[in-house]
Parts: sequence; structure tokens; C-alpha cells
Amino acid sequence: MTVPKKHKLMASALRTRRSPLRTSVRPRQHKLDRPDQEIQNIKLMFDESSKANRNFLGVYLTFLGFVTVTLAGITDMDLLIGKGIALPIVGGSINAELFFPVVTVLILLAQFLLLFNLKQHQIKFNRWQEINPNVTSRFPFG
Repeated sequence: MTVPKKHKLMASALRTRRSPLRTSVRPRQHKLDRPDQEIQNIKLMFDESSKANRNFLGVYLTFLGFVTVTLAGITDMDLLIGKGIALPIVGGSINAELFFPVVTVLILLAQFLLLFNLKQHQIKFNRWQEINPNVTSRFPFG
């Protein structure tokens, strides 16, 4: 009679006092055929990510500036009368009942995307740092 593979795993786990489902997390060891090429590829991806994040931050800050200028132009009387909110650069107007919820959602969405892009950028940086240990981290949390 042969013992099923599942029972062998459980028996070996009991002997080593480890769960067969739990595996230890080890840092990846990279065996590179051409380390210079790999470092250049990762550096290129990291630079492109830096450029995209920098551009997105500029658009985000410009949008926040536009919203700030628009909010500074709203008076109490505009809100009481129900007059539309004048958009300063575009030159149109929008209903206040539509403006405030839409701007709130857009700001929250842009903030989430900014933080998500920063996390993805950090992952690329950590990958580059694994391959090139001469790089020091400037990320505060990892």
C-alpha cells in the first residue's frame, strides 16, 4: 500500500514543524547573462516613469490651481441666487450643483492616481536598486 502524496507532505511538515502551505519569502537572486544591458533597461524604464510622474504632477497642480482660482471667484450671492459659476480660463459657466461634486470626485481620483503612480515608481526603483546596489533610496517608506 502506498501513501498518497498529500500525506507525505503533511508528514514531512510535521517533522520540520512547518506548514506545507507556508513558504518562506526569499529575495530574488538574479542571474543575468548581460548585467549591463539589464541595468540599462531598468534605468530606462525608471527614467520614463520619472518623466511620466513629473508630467502628471504638473497637470495635477495646474488643475488644483484652476480649481482654486475658480473657487476664489465665487461669491456668496452667486450661490444664493443660483447663478452659474464662471470658469476663469475657459470662459464658460457651470451650475454650482454640478461643479462641486464633479470637482471633488476629480480631485480624489487624481490624488489616488498620483499615489498609485508613485507606488509603481517605487517598485521600479526597488528593482533598479536590486540590480545596481550603488543607488541610494530617497523614498521615505521603503
